[in-house]
Amino acid sequence: GQGGRPNLAAAAAKLGISEQTLRDALGPPPPDLQAAAAKLGITVQALTDALGVPPPR
Repeated sequence: GQGGRPNLAAAAAKLGISEQTLRDALGPPPPDLQAAAAKLGITVQALTDALGVPPPR
């Protein structure tokens, strides 16, 4: 639905990591995308593309 949570399982699969790894990197809501991307060693753009969310401004 609109404004639902991103599909972490699908995002993790796109990134080639486990859903738990992605969940741990994102931390509690609201997720810090910059910190999560840094933890995962990927760009914020790659992370937001996988999650299907707009990049932070």
